[in-house]
Order: sequence, then structure tokens, then C-alpha cells
Amino acid sequence: MKTRITILVFIMFVLKLTAQQTIEKKEFYDNNKTQIKKMWHETNDGKYQGLCIEYYQSGKIAKKSMFYHNDVVNQTDYNETGELIYVLNKNNSFQFNGEQKKYKIINGKPVLERYAKLDNGKIIEYYWYNTPKTYLYYYKNNVYKKFDEKGNVILKIENGIINGMDGNVFLENNRITQFKDERTDVNLITNCKSFEFKFYYIDKSKNNKLVLVQHGFCKLKNDSSNYVKFLGYSYEAYGNEPVLNVKIDLDLNTYFNGINKYATKDSIWQTYRADGSLNWVNVFKNDQTVSIKEFYQDEKLKKEINYKDGVLFNYLEYGENGEITGSTEMDNEKEKQKLIIEAQKKEVELKINEISSDINKKYNEFCKIYIVKETTVSQENSGTQPKYSYPKGEYIYKKGLQLYNENFALYNSEKNNEKKIEIGNKMIKILDKLISISKTDTRQINKKLKKTKTTEQIEQVLGL
Repeated sequence: MKTRITILVFIMFVLKLTAQQTIEKKEFYDNNKTQIKKMWHETNDGKYQGLCIEYYQSGKIAKKSMFYHNDVVNQTDYNETGELIYVLNKNNSFQFNGEQKKYKIINGKPVLERYAKLDNGKIIEYYWYNTPKTYLYYYKNNVYKKFDEKGNVILKIENGIINGMDGNVFLENNRITQFKDERTDVNLITNCKSFEFKFYYIDKSKNNKLVLVQHGFCKLKNDSSNYVKFLGYSYEAYGNEPVLNVKIDLDLNTYFNGINKYATKDSIWQTYRADGSLNWVNVFKNDQTVSIKEFYQDEKLKKEINYKDGVLFNYLEYGENGEITGSTEMDNEKEKQKLIIEAQKKEVELKINEISSDINKKYNEFCKIYIVKETTVSQENSGTQPKYSYPKGEYIYKKGLQLYNENFALYNSEKNNEKKIEIGNKMIKILDKLISISKTDTRQINKKLKKTKTTEQIEQVLGL
């Protein structure tokens, strides 16, 4: 009752301002001004103030909104048969307050899809229904649940403790235990002290068969290095789309950035050819290379490079029948330099692979944040077309994508590995910037980016 009284007093205050300080304006469907389309009030400086009513062409009410200094404080939307399809309520501090509702149309009738209840900005309840009796998202009594299409709980947060799956990441008591996507499989093992890493090649010539190309183990730097933090909830309504945002400090960029920020390479790392045969075996101890072995197609040893205290010691070459065909001692400077160059080249190739993997993951995260594919809509004579929304700003997404595409083309065409790494790091910097911007108020940046025309202008606005 207290909430209702507060809202009522505020509405009466707005109505008083409307009557005394505003100008009533109207918009019509026709030139003869017989079919009203919209009626609202404005202050002398052109801001919406007080009641605004929008109408269908049939004359029935489509939307009622209450404005205060150009901001909506209450809104109700109706379909053309007069049935409620959307409700928004805020307090006099413009915080969401009271009940919020959104309906979807099923068999021509509005059915409640999302419901939220807030107390002066604090979330009390939130339900996003899959069917009238099942949920996609649920929050009540400090318990958050996310469901799959079959109604199974896939993520649960209770009193800040996270368990379940967030995207491709699996968590147990706020710790990353597994990551799986199309090409990567990472599993925490050995009492959470190390993890197994697998990377796959997609063989399109064999119906997208996954072929293992890299396999190894990493040792965590410390016991808390793969913990994530629960930061709380926030409620937003982007274009009549009410959403409960779950804030989790899940830094996958750190998790996958060469792994060296997160853990140290340890044990054996194996690299395979596209046909599945063993190509390289690298032995690491505390991030230092101990040995590198290269194999023939039939997996017989071709070359072995040994290191001592991280410094090249010697190497052996073998013929296809296993005989030694060449060797290098430490005093043979020419051969030593050859091996160093080969080892460096291999390290560069591994670095490029890591950068490519990092770019791919950051790009997917960028798209997940900035663009949402909604239900398809029918277009006359053109079939169905996808409809997109941009929750963090349309022009941040489009201009950011423009920068990404420009550099991606350069990255793919560059033959010089050093320049390729430089371009790749620039792409990571661009994606990191776009991802970090999404955690702030993006409206002003989005407006500035709308006016940009050149790459230099876009980079200047983004602070790159």
C-alpha cells in the first residue's frame, strides 16, 4: 500500500505540473485531423511532461505513459482489443518500483511472459516464462535459476554461490571447472590444482569432423586463480524488453590469454596433424621448455631438441628408418642458430594460434553483449527476415564491427608473422575496449559513434 500511495502522490504532482506549465500537443493519422494518433504535453523547452496517450488508427488506446522531465515514470501498453501487453512503473527517483510486466501473444491472446517486482530499484521477484507453467529465468528469495528449453536448471546462484553452466563455462562453488565450445575442451583436474587442455581442428572435408590438434596440461599458479565473483543483479528495460542482469566477474579473456596469466604450462603438450597423426611433442616444466620432438607421418621420431635450464643444449635428427642422420653440439654456432630460429618460428606459430583463439572468443563475447537476434518477422514478397536488437547501443556494435572487419581482413592477408601478431594484438585491444565499454553507461558513446564516418574518427571516440 505504501508503494501505491507514493506512486499516486507523484502522479498527482506530475498532473499538476502538466495543467500549469505545459502545452498540449496532438498528432493525427489524417490531414483533416479527424483520427488522433497521439496526444501529449510538453514544457516550453520541448520536454515531455505529464500524460501521453498513443492511439491505434481504430481510435483505441495503444499506450499510456506518464512523463516527468522527459523521462517515463509509468507506462501501460495495450493491444487493439484493449488487453494489457506491457507495464512499467518507477518511483519519483526514476528507479524501477512495483510490478513490471511484459506479455507475448499466443493464439491471438496476450500471455504473461516476464514479470518483475521491485522495491525502489531493488529486485524482489523476477520470472521469465518459457510456458505458462515453466521458466527460462527465475529469481525469488535471493535464489536465481536459469533453465534450458526442457525446464532443467542449468545455472543456480544462491547467496552469491554460483553452480552450473554460464554459456560454455561450467562452474562449481564459484570456480571454473570446465570450458567447452566448438573447438576447445578444458577440464579442471587433480583436486583443482591443474587442468587438461584440448584444441581441435574442424575438418570441413569430412563433414566438420573434429580432429585433435593440441593436447596438454597446465598447473594453476595459485588456489584462487580460477575463482569467479558474483557481483549482484540489475534490472533494466531496453525498448520494452525487461531483463534481469546477473553480474558475474567471469574473465574468460584472462582464462584463455595464452593461459600464462592463469597457469603455467606443465607436463607434455602434444600437437597433431589434420589427419590425426602426431606431429610435435613439447615437454614443459614450470613454463620452461625441456624438449621438443618432431615426428614423421607414421609417427616415427624425426627430430629431438633438448634444453637445459631453458637454454638450447643439443638436437638429433633421424631418418625414416630410425638412424641418426645429424646432430649438433653447443659449440656449433651455425647449427645452434638454425635450431633457435626453428624453435622461435614454432613459438611464433603457437603465439599466432593463441591470438587467433583469443580473437575468436572475444569476438563471440562482443556479439553476445551487443546484438540479440529476436524472432523472425514476415516481410511481404521477401519471406522471413531476422530482427535484431542492440542492448548496449546499435552504433557501438556497428562501428565496432567495422573496425573488427577492417583489421580481420588485414590479419588474414598478412604474410609477415610479426606484423600479423601486431595486427592480432590490435584486434584484441579493440575487442577488449568494446567489451569494457559495455560495463559502463554506453549512451553518450553510442551517440558520438553515430556521427563518425572514418576509421580514425571511430578509434578516436573509442579512445584507441
